[in-house]
Amino acid sequence: MKISVVMACHDAEATVGAAVQSVLDQTHGDLELWVVDDASTDGSVAVVERFDDPRLQVIRLAQNGGPGPARNEALERCTGDWITFLDADDLYHPQRLERLAWAAEQLGHDVILGDAVKSWSHAPPEVDPLPPRALRPGVDLGTFLGSHTHLKAFFSRALLERTGARQPALFAGE
Repeated sequence: MKISVVMACHDAEATVGAAVQSVLDQTHGDLELWVVDDASTDGSVAVVERFDDPRLQVIRLAQNGGPGPARNEALERCTGDWITFLDADDLYHPQRLERLAWAAEQLGHDVILGDAVKSWSHAPPEVDPLPPRALRPGVDLGTFLGSHTHLKAFFSRALLERTGARQPALFAGE
């Protein structure tokens, strides 16, 4: 199962390197990472371009449009069977994609919500992100919206193609 990870990046020079590394270090190796630079004015692109990994693709946008439109650029190009997002200031647990792929196969759903993401403010944390929680099928919308965790959707390409859904042009809570 090939997985596409989409990362919008705007002025994240201090954090984007650790975020990219957390994707490239996944135990599930059949992946591609699309970093979309949303017209950064700092050295974000230079940090990303230091990585020498054929799974990493960089898209540079000339005008800042926010994380939703930036992600949409990658959604048009990614080739994975499953797709997920990571912000340029967050980290994945090393087994996140492996566990989500397993859950997708076990449950047979088009969307899996995973909370194995760690956020920080100015500098990466000194420890690994929290490990994924137990598999909990059947989370309803109310529980999801009130969860106060960093849930990131892991969804099938088939769902994307069926619905044509794309990210809205919001700067927070998209």
